[in-house]
Amino acid sequence: MNNFDTKRLMASGAALAAAVVIVAVLQHAGIAGTLTSPEQTAAPAASSLRTHSPAATSTPALGKVNINTADPAQLMTLHGIGPAKADAIVRYRVTHGPFHSLEDITKVSGIGQAVFDGFRDRITVGEIARPPAPAPTASSSPASAAAARIEIEEVMAGRKGNGAYEYVELYNADDMPADLSHWSLKKKSSTGMLSMLVAASHLSGKKIPAHKYLLLANAGYTGTPAADVSWPSSYTFARTNNALLLYDGSVLVDTAAWSDIPEGKSYARASPGGNFTIAEPSPQNSSN
Repeated sequence: MNNFDTKRLMASGAALAAAVVIVAVLQHAGIAGTLTSPEQTAAPAASSLRTHSPAATSTPALGKVNINTADPAQLMTLHGIGPAKADAIVRYRVTHGPFHSLEDITKVSGIGQAVFDGFRDRITVGEIARPPAPAPTASSSPASAAAARIEIEEVMAGRKGNGAYEYVELYNADDMPADLSHWSLKKKSSTGMLSMLVAASHLSGKKIPAHKYLLLANAGYTGTPAADVSWPSSYTFARTNNALLLYDGSVLVDTAAWSDIPEGKSYARASPGGNFTIAEPSPQNSSN
């Protein structure tokens, strides 16, 4: 081997040694895989570099769901909430008004404590107007609207030949008379539209004695006993998929909602404070 060949061999060996050192350094830094030639050490692949970027592996935190405004799709992002429970939440909200606390959602059918605990950290009620606390009243005075336990006791939604044969019977379950000034009764259609049935002006000065009744009726009602308060005959509600909502000012006090009331039947509580059922009409007014 002549001197020229010896020098060329030594140069090649030095280059190979340098490449091995570079590969070892890059592998130690975690930005190069197995390299088989010096050319592969020149620039590590962009994909190799990106896999070590913190931004690529981080998961954005889920925001809280406002249970007073969320639609079913948003509600179904909560653990344990499927289509049926999401719809139940929306229906409850429409009927009873906004949730005032996180725990209020457990009032929805099908949402118990275990389900609630699974998503309580993911929900909020947002900013809502809360009803004012009732002012204390003297025991000799009529019960205030907020304190009185007034129920919708029976609903009649027309009969054969007279669709305006409608009435709503209220019952005072309290031990004191109740003043219904500022109260009102609204109806909700199958489309969710809310409209006035009995305005507060029609109930101004009306009182229900303790454990007694008040009969509200369509002007087309011709039955007995006579109505204590009438509303215009043009205001009617349907026998199917409607609801009645009783308000004290802006506070929802009671609700009666039904899917179908058979013709000639009424929708009544089995007993004060009990559940509604289909019944034979038996209206009672303030004389009862």
